[in-house]
Amino acid sequence: MFNIVRCDSYDEKKISKALKELVDLKQFIKKGDKVLIKPNFLIASKPEALVTTHPLVVKCIIKELDKIGAKAVIADSPGGPYNKNSLESIYKECGYINLPDEVKVELNYDTTTFIKKNPKGFIKYYKLIGVLDKVDKVISVPKIKTHMLTTLTCSVKNLFGLIPGTEKVSFHGRFRKVEDFCRMLADLAVLAKPTITIVDAVTGMKGEGPSAGAAKKVGLLIAGDNVFETDYNVCKIIGMDYETVPYLKIAREKKLFEENDNDFKKYRTVFRKSHSSIVSKVWNVLPAFIKNLASNYWLEKPAINRKVCTGCGDCMRACPAKAIKIKDFKANIDYNKCVRCYCCHELCRYKAVDLKKGLF
Repeated sequence: MFNIVRCDSYDEKKISKALKELVDLKQFIKKGDKVLIKPNFLIASKPEALVTTHPLVVKCIIKELDKIGAKAVIADSPGGPYNKNSLESIYKECGYINLPDEVKVELNYDTTTFIKKNPKGFIKYYKLIGVLDKVDKVISVPKIKTHMLTTLTCSVKNLFGLIPGTEKVSFHGRFRKVEDFCRMLADLAVLAKPTITIVDAVTGMKGEGPSAGAAKKVGLLIAGDNVFETDYNVCKIIGMDYETVPYLKIAREKKLFEENDNDFKKYRTVFRKSHSSIVSKVWNVLPAFIKNLASNYWLEKPAINRKVCTGCGDCMRACPAKAIKIKDFKANIDYNKCVRCYCCHELCRYKAVDLKKGLF
């Protein structure tokens, strides 16, 4: 199942109308189901910054679930610590804190975890947020954004938020090759298998996503029951070659989705390709020893804008390679340790981490 409906603004009536045209949730959810709604809560960021899933999209989904007689809980593990204080900060800043007063929904504060085995996968087990083990269905609600590591963040990458807090940092440290990181993402998506994905594509993010890019009007809501197929079709809509998205290339090799002839021309809104997607085809075929020698010159690297940096230390805590230190109230990067995961760039709420171009 895959469907697209136009929705040109974050107006509750328009979103509600578009959602009803987009998908009949009764085909996926039944009365009495407890449903985890999984937005993209990358960082504590106001809805107008377009970094996180817009609360009105989630609110309209909750209303439809209530009509069915299902119970909804909103949950995600953003970057940084996974505790009650950080979750409360996220809910407040992202515009969700008052939703329980407006619709029937619970905001998750359960910070327990559980182990999900994956014996035949690239990763043999995952530690996941505990609420996932206590629900019947999952509705993933990502945004369309470019991503400096994975090229695209949408249906598949949104599920990385099912891994708790700083555990995500350790995954970046363990899987320093983008191909390995994306194999981990593909395995996670198969294991989590959300019931349906509803993409907030009213406005996306182009350029230096997922947090420091520029807004790009798309004017759509998108739904699909296969995360890989959904992202494959999203690539067509935004004019991105799906083979530059490593997890989609891996998924296609594993036959997790089929290519199709749909061009979606009437819905197309071309995003300008991020620099990382242009070089990724060349970079991904280089031998490991050449990558190690060339990374300081070939790949984009994070650079601290000292005029903007507050020395808060978020980037230092997020760095899996321990390449960042705070000195004189400013972040400093040791490029001999930096693994180009771009976690610092992704999680900086002040946009104080720029990306310095490589050879290309």
